[in-house]
Amino acid sequence: MEILIAQWSEITGEKLSKITFPIAFTGNKARRLLINADAASKPPWGGWDHFSHTETEQRTFTRFRSSVNKAISPHEVDHIDFITDEFAKPSAFSQRKKPRG
Repeated sequence: MEILIAQWSEITGEKLSKITFPIAFTGNKARRLLINADAASKPPWGGWDHFSHTETEQRTFTRFRSSVNKAISPHEVDHIDFITDEFAKPSAFSQRKKPRG
């Protein structure tokens, strides 16, 4: 997780790094990544809980996940879930408890 936090803007790009922030790996094998996302913003692939009907926009998510996996290699995530309930900037996360999982 430290790699993702430290390199988030390089991994995701400037635009996505301003509206998202990695929270935790979850699941039995830690292959699900939870990401905090700004509900007021829209990702290039459609929405935080759905994909656009346009294939080129859908591929932006594939590239996003690929960038995450490249950064954390040899570990890999199969799923990325976005939490939009409360968006906080990265500096606020360092003072919060991390979710269990």
